[in-house]
Amino acid sequence: MANGDDKDATAPSPAVQHWTVGLTCVAIVATGYLIAGLLHEPEPELTTVPITTTTSEPPEPAEYSYVTPPVTFPAQIPGCDVVEPPRPAQSFSMVTFKTPEYDNPSYPWFSGPKAVAMSQALRAALPAGVEIAFAPVDRSLIFQPILDDPTQDKGFGGWTDARATLLRGDRSGSLSVNVRESTMPIPSCVAGDLDERRRLPDGTIVDTHDTWSETNGVRTLTRSAIAYLPDGSVA
Repeated sequence: MANGDDKDATAPSPAVQHWTVGLTCVAIVATGYLIAGLLHEPEPELTTVPITTTTSEPPEPAEYSYVTPPVTFPAQIPGCDVVEPPRPAQSFSMVTFKTPEYDNPSYPWFSGPKAVAMSQALRAALPAGVEIAFAPVDRSLIFQPILDDPTQDKGFGGWTDARATLLRGDRSGSLSVNVRESTMPIPSCVAGDLDERRRLPDGTIVDTHDTWSETNGVRTLTRSAIAYLPDGSVA
């Protein structure tokens, strides 16, 4: 019906237009938040992630092994009339809390001047071409004071030793010489303890022994000699 107004009768009223624009804005804003939420990557430090704990077993220590050559018995040893069966190996430890001194009244057979004379004689007996590796005094082939504990039985201990690393060309080896006084008889020949017993013209008896040992697969060769002198010295 024409009412003389030039406005279209089908056009929405201003109130409806305002509502439509408002709803459209709300929809655009909501859509913007939705898109932003889909595209937003959360920052790592703001994200709560369950902490995964891992435990690892400590590596097992390598198994210790110590091997020595087997001992044959019965056996014949040159220089021995009777050979006794092998005996179980024995070990000992010694602890001292006192600084040792050369002039020890418990061992009158040893003194500072005698240590000097013994060290000089030992150095002079080294084969030609053998040198002593540079090392502290206690590992320079100089006889050391006797370690002594007054509370201990004098039958235990009571020796002086001189040690050094010897060099010959590109090879090296360790030398250790122990000297003590003994009133005990010369020990019997025991299988596995010596290879030969020699009797020298001056009455000295020398037991020699070449052997080896392996510690964790590493083999060490050892050559030893024990001399029992007529004056009771054992070296």
